[in-house]
Amino acid sequence: MPSIHSQLMNRFAEQALLSMFSDFEVEKARERLALVDRFNPAPTGVSIDPLELSHCGAEWIRTGRSTDRVVVYLPGGAWVLRSPRTHRRIAASLAKAANTDVLLVLYRLAPEDPFPAGLEDCVEAYEMLLGEGVEAARIVIGGDSAGGNLTLGTLLALRDAAATMPAGAFALSPCTDMSLKDGGARMASGDMSTLFPESAERGESDPRLMYAAGNEDMLDHPYASPLRGDLHGLCPLLLQAGGAEALVEHSTMFADRARAAGVDAEVEVWEGQPHVWHAMPFPEADQAFEHLGDFIRRCCP
Repeated sequence: MPSIHSQLMNRFAEQALLSMFSDFEVEKARERLALVDRFNPAPTGVSIDPLELSHCGAEWIRTGRSTDRVVVYLPGGAWVLRSPRTHRRIAASLAKAANTDVLLVLYRLAPEDPFPAGLEDCVEAYEMLLGEGVEAARIVIGGDSAGGNLTLGTLLALRDAAATMPAGAFALSPCTDMSLKDGGARMASGDMSTLFPESAERGESDPRLMYAAGNEDMLDHPYASPLRGDLHGLCPLLLQAGGAEALVEHSTMFADRARAAGVDAEVEVWEGQPHVWHAMPFPEADQAFEHLGDFIRRCCP
């Protein structure tokens, strides 16, 4: 049974998503998110150290404990938004739960830098670590929502480039099929058309088309819609999705297809939880981070 906290917040979370993406305008959405983010508490018990990649920034989130594990974390935000404090808190929770350093990659956003710019930044962050002598067996890649999509796309890009795979990867409430051809998206209360309607109806207000630079055919690319790709040869995977969220089938179908391709893939569907509940002050968020910590330690003993 979901906690009373999540039961009370579920409807709010659903309406907040609808409000954010109906009649979507990226600049207004960024302004609203920045306003909300001002009231988001900063993480405690960690240091935050910025660094620069070739085309974007990144931040090291560290607890100060001795560790050689690294999580490359890719934040969500519909490929066009970013919430710095929220994702620093998620990164800090991961660092504490798994005793790991976390590299928070602030990849380029659409529409200014459409696909594959952000994906290239994620691949570069991983390759930078390898170039600095961090062993692939000590690295886990993960992300939430659009960052979960980028996590899976990054794995496919690394495999196709014959790069060494990380020890594991996780995706929290990921969108795995941006084309929406292989997997529907529904709110717990019914139809999801208000969030992901036909592109012809949304035109330039569809974040997916912003990411694809207006080219709807690009949404079929497996690096944009990993569910539609060849999934063989990937590292162990953990997907977590909320039972009350729109994209739950994106996780369950991806895990099924990954297992069919011989991948060690686990999916957890958390009853009654909304999209990326990890960012919420729920008991279930703490429990989900405990599961993620266990997974990361299994991948990097």
